[in-house]
Amino acid sequence: MGKSLFEVHTFDRSNKRTKVSVAKMIEEMSEEEIKNVKREFFKKNPETSHQKKIKCLACTTMLESILSWSQHVEGAKHRVNVEAFNKDRSDLCTPLKDLFDESTDLFGLEMIVEYRFPSEPYQRPPYYECKLISCPKSSASAFAFQKHLLSEEHKENYSNEKLIHEGNSDWSKMKIVVDDEEKYRKLALGYDK
Repeated sequence: MGKSLFEVHTFDRSNKRTKVSVAKMIEEMSEEEIKNVKREFFKKNPETSHQKKIKCLACTTMLESILSWSQHVEGAKHRVNVEAFNKDRSDLCTPLKDLFDESTDLFGLEMIVEYRFPSEPYQRPPYYECKLISCPKSSASAFAFQKHLLSEEHKENYSNEKLIHEGNSDWSKMKIVVDDEEKYRKLALGYDK
């Protein structure tokens, strides 16, 4: 994805009994669309059964109504996040391994899975998931996941589960998945926690 701060996520709401959590389609919002968001934007289309939501990429927040949209874009936290987002935008697609020095000893790299969007593996940010049983279900972008990987809790959980008490920096042990679009979307939307 390119320069937009917001994405439109379109959901299929044809099955009234189950609420689908994975977007059928994700598109960037144009500047014109951003300026002209109205209440009708969020309503389910009776002909197609499609319903749209807006994801703020700076805040990683899904907005589902005109009220949440207007309050969000005017909020102080959003403005701070936008500033940081724009500053770090070029770094969004940075892989986790590029955030560490080669000599950094890390624990449990073989328990980390990197998910990339299948059709645009290097244009969208990767998401990461820790497969250690005792680690809290955690998935995040590289910058956020860096904290998890360095945490004492992760090191301790890895040491306890694997009975290994020394780190390494062998990134070849980390699994990379680029053919699971549904899993990528769940992680990107925060639905897989």
